[in-house]
Order: sequence, then C-alpha cells, then structure tokens
Amino acid sequence: MKILSLSLVYITIIVALSLGLLYVLLRRRRKTKKSVIEIHQILHRYIYETYVFLVFQINPEKKKIDRDQVKPTFEAVFDVSTLSEALSHFVRCDEVITRLHEDSEKKEKNPFLLPDVFVRRTGNNFYQQLLEAASKIVYQKNVFDDLTNEQAKNHLRYYF
Repeated sequence: MKILSLSLVYITIIVALSLGLLYVLLRRRRKTKKSVIEIHQILHRYIYETYVFLVFQINPEKKKIDRDQVKPTFEAVFDVSTLSEALSHFVRCDEVITRLHEDSEKKEKNPFLLPDVFVRRTGNNFYQQLLEAASKIVYQKNVFDDLTNEQAKNHLRYYF
C-alpha cells in the first residue's frame, strides 16, 4: 500500500512538471512570434530606408533629389505585403526580423540582410527591383535592364 501511494506521488510530480514545461514552451513561442502587421512594418521600413540610401549613393552628380520624389516610385515597385506574408511563414523569421530591426537603427544600410534562400523561394527579384527603382529616380530611366537578380546583387556590393 505504501509503495502504491509513493508511486502515485511520483506520477503526480512527473505530470505536474511535464505540464509546467509545456506551459513555459508554449508561452515562449507565443511571445517570440511576431504578427504579420509587425513584420510588414519592420520590412517596409527596412526596404524603404535601404532604397532611399541607395538612391543617394548612386546619384552621380549629387544632384538634389527630394524625398517626396522617391516615395511614389517605391510604392509602385515594391510589394512589401507579399514579402511580409512570405516572411511570416519563413523558418528563420524571428532572426531575420531582429536583424532588420537592428539595421534600421543604424545610419549605414545593408541590403543583404534578407536570406538568399528566402528571396529565391518567394520568386522575388528584390535586388533587381531595388536597382531598377533607384535608377528611375536618379537617371529617369532603368539603366539596369539587362541584370538578373544575382547580377544586381553583385552590383549592389559596389554601393554598400
């Protein structure tokens, strides 16, 4: 009888510890998972600031470019909502969003924070679009028509 009550105590302790561990794991997962809206805001800010930085970097004569001139081109070229939706389902989403958020605090921008696997999987030509949109502002035409996404990425290394 004593052995039965002792084993019942052990079973109760094991079940309680298991439930406690499960609660902690579920709570931690819920905390780290960001909503699609938060991801959209962080991604939009990152892409926009990188785009503006690139426009001013490729400006050959350092001619005056107004920020109001840059915004409509950005909105027309980049579809951030589909990227943010895809990023919310990406395995390393939290890690990528943390890096994007940290980069947005810095003055110098890094356009290479989105993982290549993610960019390829979404079928997005992110680097090509970045160069295309910036050249439309600076040169009033797309001077990087013939570049693939990979070539555009390599060309961007010159500016960053």
